[in-house]
Amino acid sequence: MMSLRKSLRRGSVWIDHSLSHRERDQMLIPPAHWESQREQHIDLLGMPKSPREFLEPLLANLVAGSAAVRDGLDRGKVEISADGMLRLPAIDALPEKSEPVRTRETVYKLIGNVQFPDLLMQLDAATNFSDALLGHRAQTADELVGLYGALLAHGTDIDAKGVASMIPGLEPSQISVAMRALEGSGRLRRANERVAQFQSQIPIAALWGDGDKVSADMMSLDASRHLWNARVDPRRRTYASGLYTHVRDRWGIVYDQPIVLNERQAGAAIEGVETHNRSDDLMQLSLVAVDTHGYTNPAMAIAKLLGFDLCPRPRDLAERKLHLPRVFRIPEGLEAVSVRSVSLGAIERGWDELLRLAASIRSGRVSATLALQRFGSAAQGDPPASSS
Repeated sequence: MMSLRKSLRRGSVWIDHSLSHRERDQMLIPPAHWESQREQHIDLLGMPKSPREFLEPLLANLVAGSAAVRDGLDRGKVEISADGMLRLPAIDALPEKSEPVRTRETVYKLIGNVQFPDLLMQLDAATNFSDALLGHRAQTADELVGLYGALLAHGTDIDAKGVASMIPGLEPSQISVAMRALEGSGRLRRANERVAQFQSQIPIAALWGDGDKVSADMMSLDASRHLWNARVDPRRRTYASGLYTHVRDRWGIVYDQPIVLNERQAGAAIEGVETHNRSDDLMQLSLVAVDTHGYTNPAMAIAKLLGFDLCPRPRDLAERKLHLPRVFRIPEGLEAVSVRSVSLGAIERGWDELLRLAASIRSGRVSATLALQRFGSAAQGDPPASSS
């Protein structure tokens, strides 16, 4: 059974009627279609047709990056131990009364005390998110207050009856109706986009970032054991489901999706950025920062082909090596932490299949999550996996 499971994941065994375990040519753009419309798909990706054109700037960055690591080693910003481990010196703590702390306290003092209901109504007046949630403009004050109560119930552990007891003149049935309305397809996402766009336009948000970068991570939410994607949380030993969110550098949540616990999150990280970037009226994202669970080597390659960078903050940095092309000249002093393991020939041989895989994700034929599961580290011997 374990051998069959691995075969299904790597694609050496497939099921015609399955959505996740189909034959590779059924999942990707069909070969005949790819041959006839290859140039159009490559133009949509914004990628060069030749692998050499793609590799030349990357190799130049690699030369500059390795020189920067060597410079950091000379200045003591990076250390290489006798056993060949890469280490960063400990970071010194900033003084308690630093400028950001004083600025924060000044801003809070200027704003003063604000009640949550006032904030909620002011935000609704600025974005009309209630229209997106209801599907129409609220007809009465009770309908609008009931919607706010439904948001509070969905966002906390309080049920409709508990929320109704906190709001005078509101019945639990009104909140229950509003809670069901929020479950309509796409309503929460449309409302959230309005709020995120408004938040990114606040002048102070420009100090936090340019708005083209996000960080992504998962939180574990308690769930019924009967939910199809619920798994046992290894820390709390309770059934839970994962919620993977993308937070912009201006602190707006731009995408979220449910995922299964205890699985690699690289596909979900790419899927969120790619889905967001398909909207022409939204600012395009150029970088997503993730932790160790949110990246794999194939995922970093696919993200690059889709036009953005997947930037991990790996755990156990000391065990990492600088993987370089086999013909690369390693700067003096970095031999202990460098490995010549990248084959440029394999990249060139698999270039066309890599573009086909990326174009299949860009066209929506296959999701990034499913593509990374099938053509990631489990797909041993598959051309896209070998070249990435």
